[in-house]
Amino acid sequence: MITKAIYKFLLLFPDDDQAFSFKELQELSGKDISKTRAYTNLLIDQGMIIKLTDPDGFMILPKGIVAKDEYQEYKKLNFFKQFIYPALVAIIGVIVGAIISA
Repeated sequence: MITKAIYKFLLLFPDDDQAFSFKELQELSGKDISKTRAYTNLLIDQGMIIKLTDPDGFMILPKGIVAKDEYQEYKKLNFFKQFIYPALVAIIGVIVGAIISA
């Protein structure tokens, strides 16, 4: 599972074969040079992006695309687990309590 910061950085890359230069990534992310370099190095080490030499830039790999999709699914399931499920349990508890006390 990836972190929210890595997910936001991966969102800069479209799922097609478009490459971005380091300067473009820095401008799009709004982060300073050291943070952008750290994120790109981390993602290269994890095999989620690749550094191209011609043209000079970075491109997302299938592993990065899958990681983005997994994070989105995790967020949906986490929302259900944290908000919807407790609300349903509370509503059912109120209904059962009303029936029992009546």
